[in-house]
Amino acid sequence: MRRRFAGGLILFVAGGIALAQEAAPGPVVAPAPAGAFTQEEKDVLAQLEAMIELHDWLGLLDQTDPQHRDQQLKSGITHAQYVADLLGLFFDGNSIAGDNGKVETMDLDLIRQVTWKRKGRTENGLESILGTVQLKDGESLLLEIRWRKTANGSYPLSGPVG
Repeated sequence: MRRRFAGGLILFVAGGIALAQEAAPGPVVAPAPAGAFTQEEKDVLAQLEAMIELHDWLGLLDQTDPQHRDQQLKSGITHAQYVADLLGLFFDGNSIAGDNGKVETMDLDLIRQVTWKRKGRTENGLESILGTVQLKDGESLLLEIRWRKTANGSYPLSGPVG
């Protein structure tokens, strides 16, 4: 049985991602005030949306903080679970996991549409972006990504640890 959130809808904007370089996180640049997205953030979100809606999971992995990604993958989680964790789609009551309780690529491939809603700030200095994903069967799940703009202008994604 899949657990779904019956709340809002989060969609990613189509367009591809311009964060192809894998740079060290570097110094943090202060984020814009919570609420509205800057044009630069809209462009990045459009690229992320396209990757997610096209199911380009390897491309999405390239957009993550390399230290965080390496730490999580070395801990034994699968690429599919890592992507689900990055998107906030592997929590009790809001999980894309299949009937076996595990996230597989075929589960991620159920994502049809992404919608970004708003941004906020998390306690660890990462900015969170909230939205929803709509699945092919019409169900919606909450979506949350976390990023930190670096001095070189990139937005590497990060996620929970453990």
